[in-house]
Amino acid sequence: MEVNRRKIIYLFLIIIWMIIVFAFSNQPADISSKTSGGITEKVVKAITKDDKKISKRKRDIVEIIVRKCAHFVLYAIGGFLIANYINTTNVQDKRIILYTIVYTLIYAITDEIHQFFVEGRSSELRDIIIDTAGGSFGTILFIALKGFLRRK
Repeated sequence: MEVNRRKIIYLFLIIIWMIIVFAFSNQPADISSKTSGGITEKVVKAITKDDKKISKRKRDIVEIIVRKCAHFVLYAIGGFLIANYINTTNVQDKRIILYTIVYTLIYAITDEIHQFFVEGRSSELRDIIIDTAGGSFGTILFIALKGFLRRK
């Protein structure tokens, strides 16, 4: 009974994660740019003494980095959650890694297809690669944490 409850909770967390990814992807370009632009300004202020002297070109580069890091981190969380769920099915760690990476890849592809239909947004192979790398990182992090906790 306890395992089924955990499976439901873990699956629920994955669904919430998927909804969050969908919501971000569903934002028109101008709203998405405002969100990442606000974060970019905070990053620029945090790493420079005089943020007024930073050129538009450099701010744009920082914004690209912020956006791509957001992809990576969001999918790392997803990879961790998915690996955690698959772990409840008692499959081997190698299969957990494989299944999670395949699932995050498929979800990243569908996410980019979805963005193609959102106003001002586009689909990019680069984002699929970054998303899958993030999912892979989250999966490896889960497996490493699982191994660490097993040793105690």
